[in-house]
Amino acid sequence: MMNGNNIITRRELFKEINQILKNSKIDTPETEACFIMEYIFKKNIGYILMDGNMPVTLEIINKAYSICKRRIQHYPLQYIFGEWEFYGISLEIGEGVLIPRADTEILVDTVCSLRSGMKETKLLDLCSGSGCIPIAISSNLPNVSGYALENDYQAFEYLKKNLEKHAPKIIPFKCDVVQSKTACRFPKFDIITCNPPYLTINDMECLQKEVTFEPEAALFGGDDGLFFYKHITKFWKNSLCKGGYLVYEIGKGQENDVTNILKQNGFENIQYFKDFNGIIRVITASSS
Repeated sequence: MMNGNNIITRRELFKEINQILKNSKIDTPETEACFIMEYIFKKNIGYILMDGNMPVTLEIINKAYSICKRRIQHYPLQYIFGEWEFYGISLEIGEGVLIPRADTEILVDTVCSLRSGMKETKLLDLCSGSGCIPIAISSNLPNVSGYALENDYQAFEYLKKNLEKHAPKIIPFKCDVVQSKTACRFPKFDIITCNPPYLTINDMECLQKEVTFEPEAALFGGDDGLFFYKHITKFWKNSLCKGGYLVYEIGKGQENDVTNILKQNGFENIQYFKDFNGIIRVITASSS
């Protein structure tokens, strides 16, 4: 293990980071070693290793060791870095906010497809967290404006910073989205997006170690994982324009339950979209 006493090359440092992570049973050690090298050197891994025989400074070695020391405790790499890329956009994140995941990019793709060719989009994002969804949509569609709602005070601070930097036309509001009185304050939108907490009580008991560092409030969706879908679908249906779309991210195997909730509340034209692993991850439904 690195101790900061021996001068080593870039390539040797990369190999050593990879081995440390592998020995600690990190799932994708080589990929994470690339991320760590890129974070430390602020350059692409290919560029770094192009000069792989170049010696690295003691400061770099110590920084790499410090990151590895935290990572082998399974503390999320995203929190260590304080930032993470979503849909090609670097977002500020940290403890108290859900880490953006690649699966959620399917939701963004879906919204961009639904609004393709439209001159403007009025968007509302619920349970917004870091703001990754409205920011990515705003970056890929013209004239997107609206609101992003988040109730947790820690997550809301990240939401404000990220929106201010990347999507200033999306206004953050701190409020509880499962209160009917909240919904009454926000009419009328072309699209309402939501990636709510949807893990069941059984899911919470089987979390990967890394996920246990993320806020429980952003993960747990009630015993059956459907608490937020039930309340949001009921309370927010009148906040859509006629023909507007409610777009949900869902957990594995939740499509039938969420479909029933949507139908019970008068939604129609229900469609499903799969993630990179072939799992139904997004449901869209239009208001009548």
